[in-house]
Amino acid sequence: MISNEEIKKIAKLSYLEIKDEEMEEIPAASSETIQGSLEQSNVNAVEEMINLLDSYRSYESCLKVIQSNDSLDSKAVNELGRL
Repeated sequence: MISNEEIKKIAKLSYLEIKDEEMEEIPAASSETIQGSLEQSNVNAVEEMINLLDSYRSYESCLKVIQSNDSLDSKAVNELGRL
């Protein structure tokens, strides 16, 4: 991971890594380019969409709990205000 001291802002959303003499490039252990082949994704899109929907449902559930707690608090304050 690159720290903030190792990068330099060169445009609004562009950064450049500052090369230090102590930092050495490490070549890839093994890489091969095969002409005419397609690289496959290392992410299963269907599985990630299911995870996203599951997270969204959990978020909605927590949001409803917070909203009902808020309405209970509001109701309690109004009831106590009448006394």
